[in-house]
Amino acid sequence: MNNELDAYINDVLNSPEDLKIIMKAHVKNDDEKYGVVSIVFISVDHQLIHDKFLELVTTNVDDSFYFLYSCDLNTNLLALDHYPSIRIDKADLS
Repeated sequence: MNNELDAYINDVLNSPEDLKIIMKAHVKNDDEKYGVVSIVFISVDHQLIHDKFLELVTTNVDDSFYFLYSCDLNTNLLALDHYPSIRIDKADLS
């Protein structure tokens, strides 16, 4: 595993919030191109999140982008300054 990826995973896993979320962003090509962001895995088990994230990143075959997020249970994400999201620009879809 590369050091940058390992550091990223450890930063999220060592954050004080219990709940860890794996999200996936990708471009869909149906009749028109559009970006999709999905929650693909949630757990409070840090080892499980670590292993699943590595599995998804290392077996990625469709140029998806995976990222980790952490928060506490029973959190209104809209009340936070930042919550799970990703920006997809028009150029990303061309």
